[in-house]
Amino acid sequence: MHIRKSRLVVRFLVLGLLYFPGRANSTVELSDFISVIKQESVYRYSDEELAELKECMLKRAFFSIEITKETNFTDDFKVESCNKKDKYARYLSPEEAKQFNETRNGKFFGIGVQIKFVDRKGLLIEKILPGGPAEKGGLLQKGDIITAVGDVPDSLKPLKDITYNQAVALIRGEENTYVHISVERGDKTLTFNLARGPVVMGKEVKSKVLKPQIGYLKLKGFEQERTDEDMKNELESLRNQGVRNLIFDLRNNPGGLFDVSLRVLELFVRKSGLRMVEDRRISSSVKYNSKRRGPFADWKIVLLVNENSASASEIVAGVLKGWGNKIIGTKTYGKGCGQTPFFTENGGLFIVTTFKYYFADNSTPDEVGVTPDIVVENDKKTSRSAEEEDDPNPAGDKQLDAAIKYLESGKLN
Repeated sequence: MHIRKSRLVVRFLVLGLLYFPGRANSTVELSDFISVIKQESVYRYSDEELAELKECMLKRAFFSIEITKETNFTDDFKVESCNKKDKYARYLSPEEAKQFNETRNGKFFGIGVQIKFVDRKGLLIEKILPGGPAEKGGLLQKGDIITAVGDVPDSLKPLKDITYNQAVALIRGEENTYVHISVERGDKTLTFNLARGPVVMGKEVKSKVLKPQIGYLKLKGFEQERTDEDMKNELESLRNQGVRNLIFDLRNNPGGLFDVSLRVLELFVRKSGLRMVEDRRISSSVKYNSKRRGPFADWKIVLLVNENSASASEIVAGVLKGWGNKIIGTKTYGKGCGQTPFFTENGGLFIVTTFKYYFADNSTPDEVGVTPDIVVENDKKTSRSAEEEDDPNPAGDKQLDAAIKYLESGKLN
C-alpha cells in the first residue's frame, strides 16, 4: 500500500532552513516515508510512535481531518501534520516542488507580476516586474485583482476558492504559451490575453547610504541561490560611496537556504578557519568553518532583528554577534533546526528535520531565539512599514534610529 500524496502547509515564517546535500538527493517512494523519518530525522521515535505515525499517514495522509480514499491527493490542502514531534516536516506536491525550485533558481516563465493573495477574491498585483511580459504588454496595472485564469478564454478558473500555489501554477507555464486573465480594476472587469515569457525574480537585497560612511542593507530572505552574490554587489556599491559602517536589517526575514546563509557570513569573516556553525544529527555532526577572510571583514556592523527573523536569519545574526557585532531589536523567532528534502517518485518533495545547529559557544537558538544586545520595540505600524517599504525611514523607526546612534557614538544606550 502506498502512502497517499498530500500537502502540509506551514506558515511562511518557518518554511525554511533547507539543506541540499552535494550529492543528488535520493528519490523516496511514498511508502518509504516512515523509513526516511526513522533514519534521517533529528528526533528519536519509539517503535510505537512510528507505528502510530504510519497509521495516521495511511488513514489521513498527514491530515488532521478524515480524507476519503477517493480523494485526489495531487491537490493542495491546508492542514496539520500527523508528525507532532517534527512541526516542520511537510510534503510539497509536484506543482509546489516545481514552484519551490523556480524560486530557488530565481527564474521561471510567467507574466511578470508580484502578487499577494486576497482571501475570497484572487491575487492582488502589487508590482509589475521590470522586463517581464506584463510590463512589455502594458495591459496590467498595479492594484488590479486577478480573479480568474485559464488557457482557454471560455473556461477561466475562478481563483477565490483555490490556494495561492494553485493560482500561481495556473499563471505560470511553458514559454510562448498564452494565458487568459480576468481582472477587477475598480468597478470594471477586464480580460487580457498574455504570452508567458521569461521572468527573473527581484533581488532579495536592497541597500542605501543613510549618512556619510553609514550604509543600510535589507535582506528579505535566503531563498535564492544568487542572494550572496547580489548582496556582495550591493556592499561593493556602498563601499564605493564611502561606507564603512553597516546597518544589516534582517527583520521579518523568514530564512531560506542553509548554504546561502553560510556564504553570506563569508562576506564578513575576519580570518579563515573561524567557526560559523555546527550541525548535529542523530549519529554525526558537521562543523562549518570559514574558508578565507571576507571582503568586508573590517566593517563595523549592527544588525536589526525582530520576532519574525527566523532560521537562516538567526544563523547569520547569531554568528555575527559571536564575532563581536551588535544586535538591536527584539528577540528572534527561535528556529535552530534545518530540513532536508527528499524527492518522491511523483516529483513531489518530502521534507524532514534532519539537524539542529549550534554556534561556537555551544548554544542554539532553537525554541529560544537570538537575544539582542539592546532591546528596542517598534509599534505595529512601524513594524509593517519596515517589512513592506524599500526606503528606510529613521525618523519613524526606533530600531533603525538606535542603530544609527550606535554607529555614530559607539555606545549602546
